[in-house]
Amino acid sequence: MSGRSARVRYQDITTPTTPLQCGLPQGSPVSPVLFLLYTEPIYRLGNPEGRFGYADDTAILCTGQSLEETSRTASEYLQELVNWGAANSISFDPEKTEVMHFSRRRRETEPPVCHGDMEKQPEAAMRWLGLWLDRKFTFKTHVEKWAAKAQAVAHHLRSLGNTRRGAMPSAVQRAVRACVEPILLFGVEAWYPGKTSPRWRQPTKEGPSRIQQLVRKMSKALKQAIRAILPTWKTTPIAVLHRESGIPPVHQLLEARRLRFSVRIKSLDHAHPLAKRTTEIAPRPIIRCIKLKYQLPPKAFPTRLRRTNKLLANCQRPVLVPRKYSSETPPPLQTASKEDSAKDFDRWLQTIPPLSLIV
Repeated sequence: MSGRSARVRYQDITTPTTPLQCGLPQGSPVSPVLFLLYTEPIYRLGNPEGRFGYADDTAILCTGQSLEETSRTASEYLQELVNWGAANSISFDPEKTEVMHFSRRRRETEPPVCHGDMEKQPEAAMRWLGLWLDRKFTFKTHVEKWAAKAQAVAHHLRSLGNTRRGAMPSAVQRAVRACVEPILLFGVEAWYPGKTSPRWRQPTKEGPSRIQQLVRKMSKALKQAIRAILPTWKTTPIAVLHRESGIPPVHQLLEARRLRFSVRIKSLDHAHPLAKRTTEIAPRPIIRCIKLKYQLPPKAFPTRLRRTNKLLANCQRPVLVPRKYSSETPPPLQTASKEDSAKDFDRWLQTIPPLSLIV
């Protein structure tokens, strides 16, 4: 970080060396580490449990009894963030700020959120790490966006052949597996509840999931990809297309992805956030002099994450090696110069018998 200099070379001309007083080299691995250390106080402002960040994207989650309350709280948190940035030479672009209200109530007045002197109106859908979130978490926008991308890739693959000539079906099938399916199933772990889902007012009762429209949109894109593998006629039955192409239907792909996510949850350590959210509270000892109904803890709502975690049996979670930091400065690996080390190596090499093999 200190004692650095730079010079510019253009064709046969080289500028004099100039000392660098600040900044980092282009592509330095230290840059993201220093950025995270510098912006770490952002996630301790306001309510730390409602702060989320990934690289240079920051999200603030506010909860309340009404949209007016959450909007007022979000404006206060934003003003606190702007003040911190002004004190630390960091500016936040209001044009990139997005506001989203989440509410199960019917359409009502949506108050804006103030970012400095600018009022930001709430969006109909907001993208966060590739996942499109809407007001009622129906994920309709998310499925439409990613199904359209998958369908565009399927159209490109379908243009490579027709009913008479084209690429080998096995090659196109590998392309569908590698290019179409990952796009179509992106973010499924966040929104797919399974074939059944609990009712909001009666969590103990389950009914069919109301995702038929989402599955139909995904099936349309998958059918285009299958017809790229097998350029058949339009009257070919769908079951025949799935059997001959080796591509399962959408509902089977969704269930397979859900099982894989359950395996991933089981393989996480106890300190992982997903593992903490799925860990059940141990029951307390029963006291006979108190009625049982007053001792039983309230049952947690069976969310998508908890229901996915229960697809497989419990197993022992991995244990991470504890961190060990030494307060003493480690000795340098090489104390002698390069020339002296080379001479020592030559002297040692002469002591080895000629028929010995050194690995």
